[in-house]
Amino acid sequence: MFENRPSPHSPLRAGSAETVVLRGTDLTINDVVQVARHGARVRLTDDQDILRRMDASHEYIVKVAQAGRAIYGVATGFGGMAHTIIAPEDAGELQENLLWFMKAEAGQRLPHAEQFNQNINSQGLGSANLARQSIEALHAYMAIALMVGVQAVDLRTYQVTGQYDARRCLSPATIPLYEAVRGIVAQPPSAARPFIRNDNEQSLAELIWRLSDDIAAEGCVPRTLAEVRTSLRF
Repeated sequence: MFENRPSPHSPLRAGSAETVVLRGTDLTINDVVQVARHGARVRLTDDQDILRRMDASHEYIVKVAQAGRAIYGVATGFGGMAHTIIAPEDAGELQENLLWFMKAEAGQRLPHAEQFNQNINSQGLGSANLARQSIEALHAYMAIALMVGVQAVDLRTYQVTGQYDARRCLSPATIPLYEAVRGIVAQPPSAARPFIRNDNEQSLAELIWRLSDDIAAEGCVPRTLAEVRTSLRF
């Protein structure tokens, strides 16, 4: 971005009225130092070709923001908030907030304590998103464990009895959970076939998410499991 070479604008003295012209091609570290430490002014170039390209870029960003496309930093938050969609009418304010967050020279609009609050809020939302993703992963793990258990008892039942309906081998206390799992995925117990016959028969992901959604909603499977745990206590 910056070139460490003599600037066409340097040296500039403190309090100098000279100006750093932004062209997008020749900004140097010394230019930044002159503006930040010695009061040099900044303005955009008058080069019409560069201005036309800036206008075209601006129009594209506006179009993207208004269309609601999820482009990082334009219609989404940053870092841990990258999955947070920003409403089109708030896209401009997002860019202003970025300047304040980076402590750029944007005036005294935000007190220092409020900048820290923004940092804390951003980190808090990022942590909340990670917690939500962890809970969703745990629900999926529980769903997979239930599917494996149902498949296992079906296959074991076939070895023992020559048919797949595991209710003939399960205890009365655990049959309701077996039926609940099969009911959620719309596969009632069958003597003719196990829970999963082969990997190509259906999308296992769909079955996992059906069970995960039920677990997250504290639906049939969690209620039945609570009843099973109660009945198995001595």
